[in-house]
Amino acid sequence: MVQIGKAQELKTINAAIGELTNAAETTVLELNQTVVEGLKVASTDSKLTQKKNTMLGKQLSEGTLAKMSESGIGVLKDANVDVNAIITGAGEALIARIKSGSILPAGE
Repeated sequence: MVQIGKAQELKTINAAIGELTNAAETTVLELNQTVVEGLKVASTDSKLTQKKNTMLGKQLSEGTLAKMSESGIGVLKDANVDVNAIITGAGEALIARIKSGSILPAGE
């Protein structure tokens, strides 16, 4: 009986992590389409400064959490999951795939 409860708990946590990862990836695509390209064009060398990267990281976190269900956030908090680490990791992984050309950014 305890095993079934633990298995269900892990399923619920994994589902919440999946929701968080999807929300982070969606937010990266949105930011890339609406903010990043404009910042690069405004930059003299088409690179983002550390300050702009920090600002984008904050927007990524805020945008991702805004897309999450309350129950998903609650599950992750109760399980002591490092939400920011997952958001950052999912975001960086998607950005790497975009830069490598394995996926196209939104709008292309």
